[in-house]
Amino acid sequence: MSRIQQFLVPVADCLDGIGGQCKHLARLKEDLSENGRLQRCDLPRMTPHMEEQLKKKKNKVGFKQYGIADVELLGDFFYRD
Repeated sequence: MSRIQQFLVPVADCLDGIGGQCKHLARLKEDLSENGRLQRCDLPRMTPHMEEQLKKKKNKVGFKQYGIADVELLGDFFYRD
């Protein structure tokens, strides 16, 4: 894991910056719209309430930590010392 950590830190910083801009929510809203890329998936359209809930959750520790253990497990498997 230590070998790839030097590459993961800049990526994580970049993703934090992107998350702070909330562009991902705008794109998701666009994709879920009537003419969006996900229109055929029968997913609900994003309401203002849903958007507000997503904005609140992104700052919670559990949300930010989601998937880290899985990435570490994969890193340990593929990059054994």
